[in-house]
Amino acid sequence: MILAIVLCLALQFITFYLFLNETKKKQSLYAAILLVLNINILMQMTIPLIMGPFFSFSIEKKFNISLLHMFEVVVLQIIYIAIFLTTFLYKKKNSKSGLPTIRSNIKNTVNLNSFDYRFFVFIIIGVYLFATSLSLAGTVQTVAEIAGEVQKDNSFLDLVTIYLRTMFEWTALVTAILFLFTSKGSKLIRIIVIIFCVGVVIRQLALGLRGGVFIIAVLVMFVSYVKTNKINFRFIIPLLIVLIPVFSFLGGSFRDSITRGFLVEAGMNERLEIIASNMFSSDKTVSKYEETFSESVYSRLEATRNSVSLIETFNKGEGVGLKPLISSVTALVPQQITGVKNYAASSTDNAYGTAMHVVREKTYGYTDMGPFLASAHEYWEGGPLYLIISAFLLGIIWRKVTKWCVRRGYDTISLIVLLLLLDAHHGEMSILFPFSLGVRLLYFQILPTLIIIYSIDFMSNLKTKKVVFK
Repeated sequence: MILAIVLCLALQFITFYLFLNETKKKQSLYAAILLVLNINILMQMTIPLIMGPFFSFSIEKKFNISLLHMFEVVVLQIIYIAIFLTTFLYKKKNSKSGLPTIRSNIKNTVNLNSFDYRFFVFIIIGVYLFATSLSLAGTVQTVAEIAGEVQKDNSFLDLVTIYLRTMFEWTALVTAILFLFTSKGSKLIRIIVIIFCVGVVIRQLALGLRGGVFIIAVLVMFVSYVKTNKINFRFIIPLLIVLIPVFSFLGGSFRDSITRGFLVEAGMNERLEIIASNMFSSDKTVSKYEETFSESVYSRLEATRNSVSLIETFNKGEGVGLKPLISSVTALVPQQITGVKNYAASSTDNAYGTAMHVVREKTYGYTDMGPFLASAHEYWEGGPLYLIISAFLLGIIWRKVTKWCVRRGYDTISLIVLLLLLDAHHGEMSILFPFSLGVRLLYFQILPTLIIIYSIDFMSNLKTKKVVFK
């Protein structure tokens, strides 16, 4: 594994050099993308591989994970990233405009105190989602419920909330954080946005989703870098101060208690009180075991370890083909037409066939969800050739979207769409994502978001144009 560590460190150095180079050129958007890629490599590969020898690869030994196959996973991911970077940065022309201003290029007469009204729409949706989910903050959906095997008797309000959460939960959060870095808008709206962002963080903690808090921190880092060409720590440091003391507890004792223990039916207030009491001291009554911070980091950063199962599945001749991609492409076709039950990005007709469930089941025998590398997912579907093609096409997508964003002057629409791409990867904010998840993202988030934005623009323009009736 020494060679694997050396290769990861070399890749880390190269991507960091590219990041510094784009920063020096005042190419803040390209630099921000490379910054997130650096974080992805660090968290998914470099840190867990370095920590492995210090823990004698205890998890790998316990679950019979081949170190040789882990090395294969690392090599495939490095090839994938190299192809992506080559395509993404190919013949990139430097912008002469310097640092951008987060603004709107589309002329309109609707002006909420010089505030872009498209921000307002998604913030309102976000506040609604948070308000209606407060009663749910103390509950965790079972895998069977998420997979659709258990049908709940939902009210109309529940159905509306579920629909909006699918389409706009990430959009609302992205919009709110974008707004924090603008100079427009009233103080009242800014206060509402801050309360909403704090509420989202609190709900993530109540659900034991420590990764959600980390994702918000990286999102803040990305937007601040696009805006100022430097990292703004005003919002990031408070998040880390809250997360780090309870990092081990949230992933071990607390997660165990809310999924299988006495906190299953507990409300949000009770859960938050327990989290607060365990920030600096451990409550032994909550669970039978506890991890140290380093142990928790080692077990949580499992993407490379989990990806071995996908590689081994394909090498055994049991690859799933393009089923995940096809299921995403046909996700909007009604089951009554095809006669086939469909679940987007899955190799089966339910959530258990998605890679995030497959890696946990095949590696540990669990039925929950876990991270994996994008390259391993593509290999699982179509082997080395499909991995190369998808890396090439992904680089083109990011290059086109980035250039489009620069041409528009980093306006509301382009930044929201670009930030939506970061949500494509199984709950981990990542530049790299499998095509099947990208198609699902296009259908269920990007298109609905654009439809709302342009519908509002169209209705706004009706107010400024004379309508002649014949």
